[in-house]
Amino acid sequence: MNTVVASGAGNVARRIKYIGSKPGGRRDTVAGTDLHWPGPGAVLVVAPHVAARLVAYPDIWEDVTDRDQPDLLAEAASSGLEVARLREENAQLREEVYLLRQEKALLEERIQRLEAGPTRAGVLEPLAPGANADPPAPETLPIPQVPDLDRMDKRALMEFAQQELQLDLDGKLYPKDMRAQIASTLMARG
Repeated sequence: MNTVVASGAGNVARRIKYIGSKPGGRRDTVAGTDLHWPGPGAVLVVAPHVAARLVAYPDIWEDVTDRDQPDLLAEAASSGLEVARLREENAQLREEVYLLRQEKALLEERIQRLEAGPTRAGVLEPLAPGANADPPAPETLPIPQVPDLDRMDKRALMEFAQQELQLDLDGKLYPKDMRAQIASTLMARG
């Protein structure tokens, strides 16, 4: 139950009941407390000065402080409804936070992959034990006449690598990476 503490001696907190018709309840926008009555029949304890402002709207709020038998069951039920609503809202927010954290992790992983650079087709990997480390004989791979790679676009680089070096370049590479791979292949072949 929300309670606004009254200041000063002799001030007695007042029990204010929401008697409006909104099933979702009502939030105090009159006295500025932002307290929420979860539904018709809900009772909250407020400071006397707050109560005085609220009861100025008798079709919405009613002061039930002086009643002999307060409807404690209804008060407890309305309080329980508010707690249940807040728990549901909390669960939804926790799920949203969980999903956002997962999305953040995926984005961070993607950024790391992008910062590491693109993967390159044909990059030499370390040889497995017992594998043949000898390069092919130079007579089997003629050294082509190397054109100005800097003036070639992506398509021309891929064609040159395929026709002259029998090297399949990944089309996802940037042209500068294609040029580097072609130059590396040419230097490796002598």
